[in-house]
Amino acid sequence: MHRPFRNRVLAAGMIAGAGLLATSVARADLAEDFNKKIRPIMERKCFECHDADVQKGDLNLARFASFDAVTSEPETWQHVLERVQAAEMPPKKKGKLDYGDLQSMMDWLRKLPKPEGVDCTKLASDRTASYYRGYVMSRRLNRDEYVNSVRDLFGAEFELPFSDLLPKDGGGGEGFDTAGDALFLSSIHIERYLDAADRVVMTVLPENRRAMSPEMKAARERLLVETPGIFTRSDTAAREVIAPLARKAWRRPVTDEEVDRLLTMFQRARDRGDSFEESLRLALKAVLISPHFLFL
Repeated sequence: MHRPFRNRVLAAGMIAGAGLLATSVARADLAEDFNKKIRPIMERKCFECHDADVQKGDLNLARFASFDAVTSEPETWQHVLERVQAAEMPPKKKGKLDYGDLQSMMDWLRKLPKPEGVDCTKLASDRTASYYRGYVMSRRLNRDEYVNSVRDLFGAEFELPFSDLLPKDGGGGEGFDTAGDALFLSSIHIERYLDAADRVVMTVLPENRRAMSPEMKAARERLLVETPGIFTRSDTAAREVIAPLARKAWRRPVTDEEVDRLLTMFQRARDRGDSFEESLRLALKAVLISPHFLFL
């Protein structure tokens, strides 16, 4: 074997061996901490509610007698981390962990192997943001981003009281209203997004076109790229309108199945006797309240 090539092989082997050694040492440390620190804490604070006899939340922590048992179920320990991190475990009536035990527990839980196929599409929250550190968290549009997205989508400024329609966004402690852990979704947000979508759609497709501004009339014409006629069925025309709007609103290509689901909303209104534009409003609202539009 040539010396340069042999040296490269040896170097690669040493690097690989060092990596395996570091992993083994880290695993050994976690195992030792489990036996000496973590399981005793769990015996004092967790087993009363989570053992073989009392399995609150279908969770039996007493069965994890070894570190190998712990690493065999990373999803379970992700769940434990989230609950401890949210101060839900142990419950207040059982007595909180003292500072030292809490720090030991959190440090150990965070170092455990993460589950395979981490779901990075989960909404950012106080419980999950720290656990998925290093991953991009999904978050909803803030109010300004919503207004800008609607304007870009229809190519017109909407003279709507968005400051009243949508709740004000907090800064999450950092002072920025784009912080993912502050942009949660509540029932109030859902109600407001429904109201906002209704107002937006009724502005671009109103019942009384005479009251439309020139800018909004132009937006309506751009939206209705196809209308039903002698040679065009209403569902065909609706597809021509909905598909490009959904692609632009959702910021990605849309599948035929996704468009078909939106057309189901359109057809439902048509079947009850609504006009083409009335039926189209229902499908457009579905586009605007979809998580594909509301979340980045």
